[in-house]
Amino acid sequence: MILSGTLTFTDPDAEAPYRDIHLYVEDTRRVGADAVRRAEARIPVPQGDLAQTALPFEIEVEGDASGLTLRAHMPTHPGADIQEGDMITMGSHPISGDAAPRVELKRVR
Repeated sequence: MILSGTLTFTDPDAEAPYRDIHLYVEDTRRVGADAVRRAEARIPVPQGDLAQTALPFEIEVEGDASGLTLRAHMPTHPGADIQEGDMITMGSHPISGDAAPRVELKRVR
């Protein structure tokens, strides 16, 4: 299935020096177990004031995505580890039915 939604940015000085958001769909339903990644995509970020932007995304997920969660990371450096200054999802963003999820990214301070 193709999952569509929007990415939003709450930090007023949001900038994207590397211009990519790493978006993940994960199965986090098993208590005490690591999340299992079911899909991932890189979403290019346009230049400009991200705090005023709602960026649409699409990600392909095999099978039913209901009950899975979305996680996003926009690094300010080359690499996958999360560092101060990066923008990440700070809460759970569950996928339910046909609803288009809105995923909010906040700066790591």
